[in-house]
Amino acid sequence: MQYQPFYLKNLRTTENCKASPGFSILLNACLRKPHSTRKKKRGKELKDTYVSVLDKTKSLGATYAEIRAQKNNNTFINVVDGQIEAVTLAKEAGAAVRVLADGAWGFSTTNSLSPKDLEKSAKSALTMAKTAGKSIRTPVKLAEGKPVEDTVKVHVKKDPREIDIKTKIDNLLSINSCFKFDQRIKSVTVRYADLTTEQTLGTTEGTFINQEKRVVWNYCWVTGKSNEIMASARDEVGMHGYELFDTETPESIAQRVSRRVIQQLEAKTPKGGEHRAIIGTNIVGVLAHEALGHICEADLTLAGSALMGKLGQKIADEKVTIYDTAPEDELIREVKDGYYVRSVQGAHQSNPDTGDFSVAITPAWRIMKGEIQHAVKGVMIAGNVYDLLNKIGLMGEETRQVGSFIAPKVVVTELNVISK
Repeated sequence: MQYQPFYLKNLRTTENCKASPGFSILLNACLRKPHSTRKKKRGKELKDTYVSVLDKTKSLGATYAEIRAQKNNNTFINVVDGQIEAVTLAKEAGAAVRVLADGAWGFSTTNSLSPKDLEKSAKSALTMAKTAGKSIRTPVKLAEGKPVEDTVKVHVKKDPREIDIKTKIDNLLSINSCFKFDQRIKSVTVRYADLTTEQTLGTTEGTFINQEKRVVWNYCWVTGKSNEIMASARDEVGMHGYELFDTETPESIAQRVSRRVIQQLEAKTPKGGEHRAIIGTNIVGVLAHEALGHICEADLTLAGSALMGKLGQKIADEKVTIYDTAPEDELIREVKDGYYVRSVQGAHQSNPDTGDFSVAITPAWRIMKGEIQHAVKGVMIAGNVYDLLNKIGLMGEETRQVGSFIAPKVVVTELNVISK
């Protein structure tokens, strides 16, 4: 893909931790966006280009051809202890062209969306298909399908592309108020990204689909120290639009993650062994994605993963497929004696062949007599994801998207808690 980065690194803040006006003007010049009328015109020009390239490819002997293009417009900002470490504005563009001719497929890519380069890529894919067709044993035949034309957009209240860079940086610098929360807070790292992706599909059958995706993401990592004990916590939030910071204000993020660090500095060591436990949405999502999702991939399953030969078999408790609206208070009362483990900390390990996993956890709390008693530190959990799926006793109403999964809190009857 074509990559056009714009970097500003090691920019010192002023005493009051605000970006300078000159800095704001410089970056705003790089973020000007075309008016909506120009966007519509550009969309029509893009479709006309696709139709022209695809028609020419078909006239040269293609049975079928398609163009899948993508354009990215991204902003990345990194702030460490009140210092702006890096600002990156990046644009990327590219396309993949697939052609069917003489019963075989040909494939080519390009990092330019100009008509000339798209035609060149299409001819390359066509040549590849015709060459492969000379020796193919079973020619490819496509099923009949109806052409589709559609435009899919994410509707947001605040488009991150329309927010000036100074506002974005000021938000991140405000999160450094973590230092004011408690003198034991020693380091704060804040990372921000807004990602806008436009994907387009055009085919010789008349299909033309344009899809726009948008994500705003904020990550905060805070470290504290007390009596030679170190503790850290992270906070990660995301939404499609910049209205994220209307609900998740910089001040609320700073207080939330700072409170977690202090809890860890004052936390007790957990009692190891098998316990009843509440597993937070973040951990459920990670386990589903890493320990279960990956081994559902066809290549790993066929290679002999733990799911080999289990098509149609029951691998989890029936409750896993039931939406239970139990609130968090009810989950805690249900556990009575055990732990509440909420988020994954750092790296984690999983075995796609067996479903075994181990992961460090923070924050976590001790539950006694149906109530949260105190925070615990140095916690790890380990086990087998298939065993865990059969130990789910209750699911909560709160859900959270983790990767490609939407996960609730769950109560498990037995979870192996390890004290580091």
